[in-house]
Amino acid sequence: MPRTSTENRILEITGHTTDINEALDEFENVKAAVGELFDANQALAILNRRMRLTLDFASKAMDIVERDAQMFITPKARKWIEQFREQYGKLSNTISQSKEIIEK
Repeated sequence: MPRTSTENRILEITGHTTDINEALDEFENVKAAVGELFDANQALAILNRRMRLTLDFASKAMDIVERDAQMFITPKARKWIEQFREQYGKLSNTISQSKEIIEK
């Protein structure tokens, strides 16, 4: 028996079935998955903003300490500041990459 135009359209959309109930179930699953991804992306965007703000505050604090108390900073503390700056750069790159993913 030849397929109807509706069945052809359903097969075109799903790629594997002409059953309207199966197609609607699949659509609902995709819709739920897209909703979950949107929620996850929103949460990630909020987390990224919070991390960026915290990192910027910490970086500014390091700048102030280095500027205002430079002669009192011990070599050990300078190493910690240097390690912070390295991690700050790495995390900044990670946040930027995450932001790109969210925006796609």
